[in-house]
Amino acid sequence: MAIVKQILPGVYANIIAGDRDAALSARGTVAMALDLDWGAPLTTLLRGNSTIAPLGYDLTDPKLKLVREVMQNAGTLLLYRLNAKKGQPAQGTLALELRADNAELMAKLDALSDEKTNLCAGIEREFLKRIGGNCHLPVAAYCDIVSEKDRGNDSNKNNRLKLLAMFGSEDGKQLARTEQVWDMTSDRNDIVERAVRDIRYKLEID
Repeated sequence: MAIVKQILPGVYANIIAGDRDAALSARGTVAMALDLDWGAPLTTLLRGNSTIAPLGYDLTDPKLKLVREVMQNAGTLLLYRLNAKKGQPAQGTLALELRADNAELMAKLDALSDEKTNLCAGIEREFLKRIGGNCHLPVAAYCDIVSEKDRGNDSNKNNRLKLLAMFGSEDGKQLARTEQVWDMTSDRNDIVERAVRDIRYKLEID
């Protein structure tokens, strides 16, 4: 510590760090939040780990540019997904079962039921069923109702059903995505069937 000439009352100190131990690692833990289209709400990545299974993309993909730059100097990355609502099919859906002859309770529950949510959740679950998804395979589906205005058109009258889906092999080395936009009057089975066929074609699955 070196004492310098004082101008104002108090103590002035110049702190000089000692030599750094070359054996110490400069890599630590970094927390970051990103808007991603695949992955859990919180993903822990260790340096050298593959990002295909947890994030849906190889680390060299442009969408993971920020992740790639962080992992150059970090040992561990805590990655928070900002848009985590888009994920597993029908995630967060609440279902209630009751007697068919209980009209009073049925009427009360109808007030809680949302027609659009039922439609989207049904499409997501149907995709999961037809693609053959299970707990061991990377699979995702997100259905939403979008307006022409959301898609860049000033008109807000004609809504569309939009299905985003992904499916891959168990090891995560093969992944395929599809996006389907259909009229609200379309048969939901046709929407799911087109999504399944598109993914199977991209993965070369018979």
